[in-house]
Amino acid sequence: MVLRPPAFADFDTWRRLRLRDREYTEPYWITSPLSWSARHTRKRWVRECLMRRNRARARTDLAMVIEVDGQFAGQISLSALDFTAKTAELGIWVDIALARSGAATLAGAMLVDYGFDVLGLERVVAPICTENVPALAAAERGGFVHEAVMAEYFDAGGKFKEHALYGLLACEAPPEGLVGYWSAYLEESHVAHHSNSVAGGSMSQRVHLAVDALRAIVPMATYWASEARERYRRLRSCATKAVVLHARSGSVILRKLEVPGPCGHEGFALEADGAVVGECGLQQINEFQCSAELFIDHIAPDADPDCVEAAARRLVEYGFGVRGMNRVWMAIAADDALRTKVAERIGMSCEGTMRGYLPGPPRADRDLWAITAAAAER
Repeated sequence: MVLRPPAFADFDTWRRLRLRDREYTEPYWITSPLSWSARHTRKRWVRECLMRRNRARARTDLAMVIEVDGQFAGQISLSALDFTAKTAELGIWVDIALARSGAATLAGAMLVDYGFDVLGLERVVAPICTENVPALAAAERGGFVHEAVMAEYFDAGGKFKEHALYGLLACEAPPEGLVGYWSAYLEESHVAHHSNSVAGGSMSQRVHLAVDALRAIVPMATYWASEARERYRRLRSCATKAVVLHARSGSVILRKLEVPGPCGHEGFALEADGAVVGECGLQQINEFQCSAELFIDHIAPDADPDCVEAAARRLVEYGFGVRGMNRVWMAIAADDALRTKVAERIGMSCEGTMRGYLPGPPRADRDLWAITAAAAER
């Protein structure tokens, strides 16, 4: 097995497999107005190859082709690469002819090992549609731990569907690595062989990651302390445009921060009765998934909870009404009474606990709270 970057020459096999396996794949693939055939043209494949290369250079995505015995057999990726939080999201599809062969598990092990050992990641997650029973089972076989059930997480197969969140931490990987562990397991159980197997050589000798092609991905050295200092600086640099809200006591003003934040980030200084009492906004704004994270930071100890709630409620309305999001979520420490109360009062539900969500040491867990546009209307 080899993981390598996608090539233009893969088109014919890619299209053949995708069209043949449509009934197994389309229900879990992003919704599109195009027909399944129109989504698998040569032009779209070339565009995908170029897009993947650009994202690799930008250090945001690592997408590879799975090759088994020299044959194209699927695709796998680490997306949403975040070298500050040291996290990424794993996605995979394989030729249905290799179902239950162990190929998907081994390919996942190879890329996750690379993420942990070379890229320095500490947490890899895998959101999986709860209707996709084989993929759920594969995640658990691969050592991933079920953490949450996310309502209307992703628009797949024609509607927003519930997804289970699975996570794996680097500290949970076996000492010999996931590849070493699964190579031994697959050989012992004899489930890795298929009709076109090549005789000779152990599984561990026949797996290979095309490392040279991945050297464009380089971990970025960042520090949480400097990020905190930057946020404090932005709090004191506000634009004049403001949104005025009314809470049950006093008035609340959200002022758009003048200094732009990272991509997919909209920050506001939170003012109550003329004084800045914190910062809030939307981050990790994902147009592809129609979701955004609501954050509430640096809240003054004497801040009125009603003011914080009013700001949070306005931002949720903004996310749904202006930004077109379908889901707004928060990551909250279990002992954070203020944010938990705010989440409850604006209609969010706790969906589970994300283990090791924030970098440490030690990495910190966070409860996952969320609300969907449909739930907000109710």
